[in-house]
Amino acid sequence: MKVTADKVRAVKDKKTMTCPKCGKDVKMDFIEASMGFGVYNISLVNYKYNWYTICPECHALFAVEQEKAQESAKNKSTASVTADDLIFLKDIPVK
Repeated sequence: MKVTADKVRAVKDKKTMTCPKCGKDVKMDFIEASMGFGVYNISLVNYKYNWYTICPECHALFAVEQEKAQESAKNKSTASVTADDLIFLKDIPVK
C-alpha cells in the first residue's frame, strides 16, 4: 500500500506581474506541487508545497520562494506573491 500522496495541480488564481528575466508585464499561471501522506493517492496530510510558474513570453521557469509558497498554498491565493519571490530555475526550450 502506497502511503504518499504527491500531487501536481494548476492554481486557479493567476497574477499579472513583471517577469524578472525579460522585464515584460505578463499574466503568470502557477502550478502547485504538494507532498503528503495518504492512502490510495487520497491526501490525508500535506506537509510541503512548492509553487512554480513559467513566463509566457520568455519561457523562463521560476520557483516561488519556499515560505511564500507555503503561505500562498494555505491561503489558496497568489495575492502575496511578487516578482521578488520568484527564483529563476532554467529556460524552457520552445520549438
